[in-house]
Amino acid sequence: MSQKKLSALGIFATSGAADGATDALVQRGFPAADITVSSPVSPATEDGDGAAVLLTVQGNTAVEMEVARDIIEQNGADNAASAGESVITTKRMDRQAASERIL
Repeated sequence: MSQKKLSALGIFATSGAADGATDALVQRGFPAADITVSSPVSPATEDGDGAAVLLTVQGNTAVEMEVARDIIEQNGADNAASAGESVITTKRMDRQAASERIL
């Protein structure tokens, strides 16, 4: 299984609008497992409406994320973007060397 390092996201005014974008993404072939909708729920917004709703889509290619961003925009996102993550090479230090470095 490959790690997905790219994403597209959109901020929606209602959970219904985010659900519509989710349906459109799935219809275009994005796996439902790669789509996440997050919405804060508070007493003032018992169903999540009235608060910003964040939709994110994970993918493998920049082209996929361009398409996802376009779908998100077309389905009423207030803001939409796509982003990638760079691979950073790290070296492991042994525990003793790390603790000496901190001190």
